[in-house]
Amino acid sequence: MENKSPKEKKRIYEDKSLQKLPDVYDRDVAKIMVKNPLESYAFWSISSTSKTKIKETLGSTIEVSYELLVKYDEKETKTKIEEKIALPPKTDNWTLSFKRPPENLHIELLVKTDKGRSMSLFHSATVQMPDVQRSKKVQQGWIGNDWQIKQTEQGQTQKSDFNTDTMGVDESSSNTETKTSYEPPNHPGSSGNFIGSSDNSPGSSYSPYKR
Repeated sequence: MENKSPKEKKRIYEDKSLQKLPDVYDRDVAKIMVKNPLESYAFWSISSTSKTKIKETLGSTIEVSYELLVKYDEKETKTKIEEKIALPPKTDNWTLSFKRPPENLHIELLVKTDKGRSMSLFHSATVQMPDVQRSKKVQQGWIGNDWQIKQTEQGQTQKSDFNTDTMGVDESSSNTETKTSYEPPNHPGSSGNFIGSSDNSPGSSYSPYKR
C-alpha cells in the first residue's frame, strides 16, 4: 500500500493572493492622526454600501457633494466650535490647523444635494491633542542612550521619636534624597519645537483649515 504524503500547507508569504495589497478597502473609515498640538491629519473612505445608500435616499439622478464637519472644544476658552469644509470632488483627506489648542476633536462626513437635502454618513472617534508645553513626566522606555543624566541631592532632617528624658540624648538624623533628571542631546538642526512641525515652513498659516 502506497503511503500518501500529507498535503503541504502553503506558507503565508508564498500565497500570491496575499502578496498584493488591494487597491481599495471597501469600508467606511474616518480617522484623525495627531501631528502636534495645533495640527492634525484627517482621512476617510466611503464604502460601496454607503454610496448605494446615498442614491437610494437622495436620488440616483441627483448630483451630490461632500462636506467635512469638524467639531472640537478650545482648551483655553472652553468654547464648542463647529466648522464645515466644502470638499472638492474625490477628496479623501484634509490637514487641520488650529490657532488655539483644541480638545475633544472629531470629524463627521456629510453629503448634500444642490437642493439643500443632506445626510450624515459616519464620524471618527474623538481624539485628544497633546499639550503645548513639554511634559515633565519621563518614561524610562523612551530615554535614549545618548541623553544626559543629571543627579541632584536634597537633604532632609528628621528628628528622633525617642523620649529624650529617658535616653538622655536628643537624636536627629539627616537623610539625603537623590533626584535624577534626563535631558535629550542638542543635535544639529534640532529645536524646541515639535518634530514635524510646519509652523515655520513656507506656505503654512493659521487659517482655520488648510489642504
